[in-house]
Amino acid sequence: MGWSGNSSSKLQNKQIEAQYDYDKKVYDFNWASQAQVDASLADDDADNDLTLGQNFQAHNHAMKSLANNKANDLQNITYQNETARRNYDYNVSIQDFQYNQGLRAYNKSQQTYGKRLAFNQKEQELALDSEDRVLEEQFLSAAFDNQSLIQSLFEATGTAGYEKAFTQIDQASVEGQSRYQQSKQLLGLEQNLKKSEFQGSNEQLNLVDQYGKAGFNKSMISQDLLAKEGQKKYDKFGIGLDVHSAKTQANHENELLRRELSNQKAQSAYESTERTVKALREAGQAQLGQAGRSRGKIIQDVFAQIGRQNAYAVETMMRGSKVADARMAQNMYKATNTESKAVIASDKLDLDTINNIVRTGSQVEDIDRDLKIQGTRTGLNLDKIRQEVLDMMENTNVEYKEIERNLSNSITKAGTGMKKVDWDLGNTGSRFKQNQGILKANLDSAVKASIANKAEIALSKIGADMSADAQRLLRPGQPPLMPPPLNLPVPTYTDPLTPTQPPEPIKGAKANTGLANAASSVVNGAVAGFGAAAAVGATKTGTVLGLGATPWGLAIGLGSMLFS
Repeated sequence: MGWSGNSSSKLQNKQIEAQYDYDKKVYDFNWASQAQVDASLADDDADNDLTLGQNFQAHNHAMKSLANNKANDLQNITYQNETARRNYDYNVSIQDFQYNQGLRAYNKSQQTYGKRLAFNQKEQELALDSEDRVLEEQFLSAAFDNQSLIQSLFEATGTAGYEKAFTQIDQASVEGQSRYQQSKQLLGLEQNLKKSEFQGSNEQLNLVDQYGKAGFNKSMISQDLLAKEGQKKYDKFGIGLDVHSAKTQANHENELLRRELSNQKAQSAYESTERTVKALREAGQAQLGQAGRSRGKIIQDVFAQIGRQNAYAVETMMRGSKVADARMAQNMYKATNTESKAVIASDKLDLDTINNIVRTGSQVEDIDRDLKIQGTRTGLNLDKIRQEVLDMMENTNVEYKEIERNLSNSITKAGTGMKKVDWDLGNTGSRFKQNQGILKANLDSAVKASIANKAEIALSKIGADMSADAQRLLRPGQPPLMPPPLNLPVPTYTDPLTPTQPPEPIKGAKANTGLANAASSVVNGAVAGFGAAAAVGATKTGTVLGLGATPWGLAIGLGSMLFS
C-alpha cells in the first residue's frame, strides 16, 4: 500500500512540473518583453532564447498601422486639396471660355441676320416670277384642252357607227357559242352515266376482296396464339427445373457446412484435450526439476498458456459456427429468392397468356368491325355514285336552262347596246358644251389664285424677316466670380494602449491531477490483484489445485487494474 502511495505522489509531482514548464512557455510566448528577449539572447544557452511576446508584437503592429494611417490620411488630404484647387482653376477657365463663346455666337448671329434679310428679298422676287410663269402655263394648257375637246367630238361621232356594226357581229358569235355549250352538256352527261356504272362494279369487287383478307387474318391470329401458348408451357417447365435445382444445391451446400462445423468442433475438442495433457505433463516435470518460487512461476506460465490457447480455440470455433450459420442462411435466401423469381416469372407467363388471348379477341373483333365498316362504306359509296348521277342530270338541266337564259339576255343586251350608242353620242355633244364652260371658269379662277398667291408671298417675306430678327442672340453678360475651395480638416488620432505584463505562473497553481489519479488507480489495482493471487496460493500450498489457482489471481489483478 505504501509503494502505491509513493508512486502516485511522484507521478503527481511530475505532472505539476510539466504543467509549470508549459505555463512558463505560454507566458513567455504571450508576454516576453524586449528586455527579457535581449537577456535571453545575451547568455550562452541557445535553448532559452526568447522572442518578443505576442501581445507586445500586436501592440507594435498597431502602432505601425496607426503611423501608416496618419501618413495615408495626410497624403489623401493633400491630394484632395490639390484636386479641389485644380478643379477650381479648371472651372474658372471653363466659365471664361463659355463667356467668350457667347460673345462669338452673338457676333455671328448679327452677321447671319443681315444675310437672312437679303436672302428673304431674293426669295420673294423668285416666287413672284414663278407665279407669273404658272399663270401663263395655265392659259396655254386651256388653249390645248379646247383643241382636244373639238377633236374628241369628231372622233366620237365616227366611233358610234363602228360600235353598232361590232355589236351585231358579237351577237351572232354568242348565239353559235350557246348552241355548242348545250351539245357539250348533253354529251358530258352521257359519259358520266357510263363512268358511274364502272365505279359501282369496282366498289363491289373491293368488298369481296376485303372479306377474303379478313378471313385470312383471323386464321393467322389464331395460329399465332396457339404457338405462343405452346412456348409458354415449355417456359413454365424450365422455371420449375430451375427452382428444384436451386433448392437441391442449397440443401447440399448446407449439409456440407454442417459437416465441416462438426469436424471443426471435434478437432477443437481433440486439440484442447492434447493441450491439457501436455500442460499437466509439463507441470509435473516442473515440480520434479525445480523448487520454491521458480517452480510456482513455471506452473503459472504453463496454465496461463493453456487458458489463452483454449480461449482462442473457443473463439475460433464460435466464429466458424457464426460464419457457417450465415452461409447456410445465405444459401436458403438464394433458394427462396430463386423460388420467388420463379413464381413471378410463372405469373408473368400467365399474365402474358391472358394478354395474348385478350389481344387476339380484340384483333378478331377489330377485323370484324373493319369488315362491317367496309360493307357499310361500300353501300355508302354506291349510294354516293347514284346520287352523283342524279346531281349530274340535274346540273346538266340547270346548265342547259342557263345557256338558254344567257342567249336571251345577249339578244336583249345587243339591242340595248345599239340604243346606248345613240344615247352616248347625244351625251358627247352635251359634254362638249359643258367642258367649254369649265375651261372658261378655270381660267378665271387661275387669275384670282395668282393674285392671292402674290399677296401670300409678300406676307411670307415679312414673316421670314421677323423670324430672322427673333433668332438673333442677346449680348452675353459677365458671369460672377467663383469662390475658391476650402482645405479639408486634419483628423485626430488615439494611440493604442500599451500592454501590461500579468503575474508570472506559479508552480502548482494550475496543476491538473487527473493523470496522477489514473496512474495511482492502475498501481493500486495491480497490487490488489497480486495480493489476491498470493492469498489463494497460500491457502493451497503444496497441492495441484493451489498451483492452478495462481492464474486466476493474476486475472483478478489485471481486472482491478483496468476497471479501477
